[in-house]
Amino acid sequence: MHKTYSKEFKVKACEMVLKDGMKHAEAAERLGINKILLYQWTSAYEINGEKVFVGKGHQRAEDAELRKRRKENAELKMENEILRKCNSILCEKPDRRVRFAQKELKEYPVSKVCKVLGISRSYYYKVRKPTEE
Repeated sequence: MHKTYSKEFKVKACEMVLKDGMKHAEAAERLGINKILLYQWTSAYEINGEKVFVGKGHQRAEDAELRKRRKENAELKMENEILRKCNSILCEKPDRRVRFAQKELKEYPVSKVCKVLGISRSYYYKVRKPTEE
């Protein structure tokens, strides 16, 4: 099983080597970690300081923010596509919107379609007509 170490633990380990002058092997043994892992941590720590240990896995804070923005952007693009396709139907009654969505917007997730059309998912499933497969 893969063990996860806190930021504080990693910083302490790096400082044992870099500031206290301890050998990698000795510090790794004291901390109960692999010395290769400690070499990797200290190399990264020397270059980027404490900010190297932020986020999930090897991800820097900037990378996490970029990933979040890209995901958000993709969702907004999808919502815009849905709106473009159903511009005229938005003024119709909710049951007409459901039927339109079922017929014309099959490639999009139901949750997104319902959000954009202003209807609940439960209403969508209540009103929709069974499809033939």
